[in-house]
Amino acid sequence: LEDVELEGNLRHEVVDMCKFFHESVRITSAEYLAVLRRHNYVTPTSYLELIQTFKGLLGKKRSEIQTLRSRYTTGLEKLDFAASQVDGMKAELLALQPQLKVSQKETAEAMVEIEASSKVVAEQETLVKADEAVAKEQADAAKAIKDECDADLAEAIPILNSALQALNTLTASDITVVKSMKSPPAGV
Repeated sequence: LEDVELEGNLRHEVVDMCKFFHESVRITSAEYLAVLRRHNYVTPTSYLELIQTFKGLLGKKRSEIQTLRSRYTTGLEKLDFAASQVDGMKAELLALQPQLKVSQKETAEAMVEIEASSKVVAEQETLVKADEAVAKEQADAAKAIKDECDADLAEAIPILNSALQALNTLTASDITVVKSMKSPPAGV
């Protein structure tokens, strides 16, 4: 047990405990022999195996405890870090409170403006629709007049074309004949 790291008083207690185990096994083995007539040998090798088992178990438990301690320490560090982050966020929120209030006020004012302008827009939209209806009526009337004029023009163009053709057939002698008449007939 010299190579195992133990405090002075604890080392003495561990040695006494190992001696007690070894001695009690030797006594129990003697009783076992007396009652059942079977031998159980307790040798120095048994004592060394007890010490090796103790050292292995002690090392395993120390490793487990160290792992748990490490986890605990890491957890505390993370909690401290999270607490500092939360404190920072709280300070940030407190610093942003005035800006938030100003933004809320500006938003409320903007909403009032939007509602007022929406009413104006709705009124103007009504006026525009009324003007549009009047303009549509006038456009329909103008289209009716145009269609009527197009129909009259369609009738007049063939007459104009025939008159132009008739005019092209007139000669200078025909004009002198008409001039020589004192009172021409009605068709001339």
